[in-house]
Amino acid sequence: AAVRAAVVQQRKRAIFLAAIPILYFAIMDLAFGLAPADALLALPTLLQQIFTQMIYLFFLLGANFMLFFGPFYLYTRIGKTMINPDDANFGVSIEDVRGQKAAVNEMKRILKLIEHGRLFTKAGGKRERGVLMVGPPGTGKTMLPKQSHRRCMCRSTSPTAGPSPECSSALML
Repeated sequence: AAVRAAVVQQRKRAIFLAAIPILYFAIMDLAFGLAPADALLALPTLLQQIFTQMIYLFFLLGANFMLFFGPFYLYTRIGKTMINPDDANFGVSIEDVRGQKAAVNEMKRILKLIEHGRLFTKAGGKRERGVLMVGPPGTGKTMLPKQSHRRCMCRSTSPTAGPSPECSSALML
């Protein structure tokens, strides 16, 4: 039974393969009035044109795909960098941060609340959800999230600077 099924399968393949040139010659004769010898001479040119059109079609499909989905991809990638606790060890401590002393002291206070958050919330306080730092360059906006990230082992989001002269950086807790 298995041998018979294999023979039937081979016959179907042979019929299909024989139908391809028969169909080609029939179309060339009916559509273009070409004899079989002329149809064979036209075959390389026809295959070249079909192959060229297929490459062009795939290029257009790819271009349309990028036109549609490209902005969505760029929108998700531009403007922020996520730093996970296990990504890097920056080696930055609070003593390395220069800039406004009041901001550094405030960050120390917030970090102390984060580290000992249970006691603070148990006493009735509300924990900070995040910190937004705004200011001109050189005020320690980049170093504070790095050291805070290292100290608390929490996720950090650092948006890139906008078109304004002031830059911003955020530590998401």
